Amino acid sequence: MTDLATEHLLYLLHAVAYSKNGKATQGQVKKSLPKQFQKDAERLCQELCQQGAIASPKKGQIRLTEESEQILFANLSTTVYQFTASKGYKILNLLLKGIQYQSAGSTIAAVDEMDFETFVEEFKALYMEERRQQELRGVVAIRSQKLCQDFSAQHTISKSKLNQYFEQLKSTGKIFAVIERDQELIQWAE
Repeated sequence: MTDLATEHLLYLLHAVAYSKNGKATQGQVKKSLPKQFQKDAERLCQELCQQGAIASPKKGQIRLTEESEQILFANLSTTVYQFTASKGYKILNLLLKGIQYQSAGSTIAAVDEMDFETFVEEFKALYMEERRQQELRGVVAIRSQKLCQDFSAQHTISKSKLNQYFEQLKSTGKIFAVIERDQELIQWAE
């Protein structure tokens, strides 16, 4: 994926936001940019074209590529730029679309998934902490559902990967699970 400088990111953001049917005019994009970037609009457009984020402009028209939004959203997720003013609803709508795209489980920004060994270490640490707290109260009954929710809240891991690794813990005998009163209780095999 292409890493964009802030000025390129802003140009692409405005180009995508003000596009219709994958096209925008260079004049509209330039006019919508923050003032400090307007003077460099032509250069930014050419550089984005060289990076493949937009197609070669013709007669003042910018054509977006199939990757334009993907490059934009991937870079928005890592930018430190602070927007100081909104130039209209189109920018906000596009930012919302990007957030929705990311939260829908898109693989634009590749999140490094936790490997199984790391999962085992982290899950065991959480299990032992929960067990220690319950022992202080006098009753130990560790519910798998609650422990998985706590783990998910503390670590960046997809739900499917969490379920896969949890099932792998059970199948390899690292934990024992029993169903009691419609709840799965687990115990670490020591």
